[in-house]
Amino acid sequence: MTDKKLLARAYEVKTLQETERLYDDWAATYDSELIENGYMTPQRCADVLAALAVGRAGPTIDLGCGSGQCGQALKMAGFGPLDGADYSEGMLGMAAQTGCYRTLGRCNLMEPLGGQITRDAGFSAPYRNAVAAGVLNPAHTEPSAIANILEIVAPGGLFVFSLNDHVYPGGGYQEAIAEKEADGAVRTVFKSYGGHIPQRGLNAWVVALQKAG
Repeated sequence: MTDKKLLARAYEVKTLQETERLYDDWAATYDSELIENGYMTPQRCADVLAALAVGRAGPTIDLGCGSGQCGQALKMAGFGPLDGADYSEGMLGMAAQTGCYRTLGRCNLMEPLGGQITRDAGFSAPYRNAVAAGVLNPAHTEPSAIANILEIVAPGGLFVFSLNDHVYPGGGYQEAIAEKEADGAVRTVFKSYGGHIPQRGLNAWVVALQKAG
């Protein structure tokens, strides 16, 4: 049996250290627990990117890649090469086992990504596409993560992400998006509300931003 308390704890952690510890502890049972709870968001994000992208060749990065669920969906949709980044070493170890990723590395979405996601480390910034499925929530990030992620997206590229019921509304992410739109940095090209973790009664918005270019 998986420990259902770990899923509940994902919305309770307060610091990066707590987040890292949780996901390192959870890595071995993460997939089974979320599958049992009907986790839909990685596939939803991959489907949206597949519908919107002009061509699927060119580097795509899976941010907060976790165990690699979104990477697998992206690979099945024909995207590649794929790189993955996460804050948890335990999760990166699980993601490596999927064989989906060209490069995997550690990153902190709360700091500028340009200096973290570098060619010297095997990454390919700027990226044609970026995805953050199930990552942006108040236990893990703040709205400034959106600007940090857009830093490594190429002009004209797409950033697809989810905002679940714990975040939207009231988490500040809507305001962060509106600020970027007002600056002319991005435009929202897709936004849809649907299932996230159905067995827990959680839904999420999936949003796609296109970077100006």
